[in-house]
Amino acid sequence: MLDFQQIVEAFRSVHQPSFGSSIPGTNAVAQGTGQGAVLSTSNDNEVFRIDSIFLNNSGGAAPITAILKLGDAPINSTMDSMNNAVLQPAGNAITMGPFFMDANTPMTIAVTAGAEADLEWFVKYSKVSQ
Repeated sequence: MLDFQQIVEAFRSVHQPSFGSSIPGTNAVAQGTGQGAVLSTSNDNEVFRIDSIFLNNSGGAAPITAILKLGDAPINSTMDSMNNAVLQPAGNAITMGPFFMDANTPMTIAVTAGAEADLEWFVKYSKVSQ
């Protein structure tokens, strides 16, 4: 029984302090252009906390409509009063988290109107489980 107690205490000392918090040394920013996968993991045990997503229309000619999704769920919208899905020429928008992402809910972005090549994105994230 004492051996089992030591195993449990060793596990707690490693995992409990970071449960739900960022794992030190895992803060990062993913960046890219266009549409498709923004952030994903193939490890079933990894969970990312997404703090913010910045979208920028680097073109100067036309608006871009870009829909962010976690899995199949949109996290920005063209339907609400705080519209951050339509980016005016040379405009930008930020979507604030926190959002949590795992292997079942990759983050993707789809351009539904405008020039895909003009879309720039930056995602600030950290791991909370691995």
